[in-house]
Amino acid sequence: MPEMLELMAHPPRGPLRPLVEFLKTYPPDNVKELIARRLASGVFYSDNSEVLYWATVQLLVFETPLEADVAAETLRELQNLGCYA
Repeated sequence: MPEMLELMAHPPRGPLRPLVEFLKTYPPDNVKELIARRLASGVFYSDNSEVLYWATVQLLVFETPLEADVAAETLRELQNLGCYA
């Protein structure tokens, strides 16, 4: 029987802006794959914080508008995490 995979600790996260500027220097397809992998990891481990972090990175890198229903759902999740007052 395979052992359960344990959630790996995330390295300390710095400000988003330097990461976004760094990712913009790479080919978009590579960045999309990185973001997709990190999002999938967050979903697999039920890590809301990881999913929100990489969804935010995606929005900032590709400068896509956030739809109103997605914003409302995100705020609810942040409230559940205790990250939003």
